[in-house]
Amino acid sequence: MSIISNISYQTAIRMRDSWMNAEMAVQNGQSYSIGNRSLTKANLSDIREAIQYWDRQATKAQRKQKGRGSARIKFVVPMD
Repeated sequence: MSIISNISYQTAIRMRDSWMNAEMAVQNGQSYSIGNRSLTKANLSDIREAIQYWDRQATKAQRKQKGRGSARIKFVVPMD
């Protein structure tokens, strides 16, 4: 997925919730099997990846609203 900058918290939450609804729809029967063949109308792993993506975007937007910016971890390795 591409990175979207300046996205609002509300938009990210709406997108995440839409993808969560898609996941529930897939789990509730958007795939079926006949004999040894099966058909899936959506890829559950792609949906879950999208949920994680939009959850991260919501977190970033929320941090930005609070003036915290991106979370970064920095460390120093002491050398002699």
